[in-house]
Amino acid sequence: MLTLITQTFKSIFFTYKNIFHFILSKILIILLSLLIWFFIIFPFWLILILTIYLFDINYLIIDFLRNLLILMFLYFSFFNFKLLFSKLSLKYVDWKKMKFSLKKYFNLKHIIKNFYFSLISLFWFIIISCAFIIIFWILILIYWWINNINNLVTSSITNSFSVISLIFFILYLIFISYFLYRIYFSFYILLESENKPITKIIKKSIQKTKWFFKFLKLLLILLIFLIILFPYNYFSQLNDYKLKNIKNYIKIKNKIILNQIITEKEKIDYLFLKKEFWTINNEKLVEKYNKSNRINILYFVLHFVFIFWIFDLVFASFYKKEIK
Repeated sequence: MLTLITQTFKSIFFTYKNIFHFILSKILIILLSLLIWFFIIFPFWLILILTIYLFDINYLIIDFLRNLLILMFLYFSFFNFKLLFSKLSLKYVDWKKMKFSLKKYFNLKHIIKNFYFSLISLFWFIIISCAFIIIFWILILIYWWINNINNLVTSSITNSFSVISLIFFILYLIFISYFLYRIYFSFYILLESENKPITKIIKKSIQKTKWFFKFLKLLLILLIFLIILFPYNYFSQLNDYKLKNIKNYIKIKNKIILNQIITEKEKIDYLFLKKEFWTINNEKLVEKYNKSNRINILYFVLHFVFIFWIFDLVFASFYKKEIK
């Protein structure tokens, strides 16, 4: 366990040592992933636009198809993005840098296999989710049946059902997390086993992650890194919360000055925010808002440079030490 943690930290230090390479790689991976799937999805957009002009189609159908294409673009771009980042992470874990070459970033065989993997993952995610939804509906029907027998909704039955629903939802999240863990390392296996079919790659990932102890070990490592990042996340969210409050206070105050109608929620928010900001004049309030906004931008830059996708190094180190 200590060796694994040491290896992970060494990989992260190597990454930070080559920070400019890391930043540039992230930008290239994001842009390339979006561009690849933009060109793949673009013909479908053209077909949709032509269909709208040539045929009289219901607006709801058009809206559904448009949203479906956007979701497809984002979903498959993410999988391509994840694959390229996995390739980069495996290099950093071996204390090497990935060359800025189109061949390294654009591999048609990897893209096709990754596409199949994304479809298989989506299929099983839908199957698992549907199974849980069916079981949940059965629970609702049982609750409805018990309620009809009693001809009364008792507080004990309602509370029991609420608790059962919460437990059921937590179990669903645990099950999905474990399922994703079992197939997650397919990305790394795919990169190191190019000639294997995708079904065998997924099976290998499932076989290599069969021990639940490994899953607990990974959770422990992730927890360590979450604790390390806690101060950053706390102060970042605190500043974000402060920024939203100032913005909301200025917005409601301007509405009151202009005699505009404000909602009940805005009235409650204004009474709460007034306690914090009523002593500050408008000029200082705007200055405070601008300062918080600048800090927010700084947090965003720090996040992108040092934190964004750093957890993939944790997974890549875990793969090298525990899974491979």
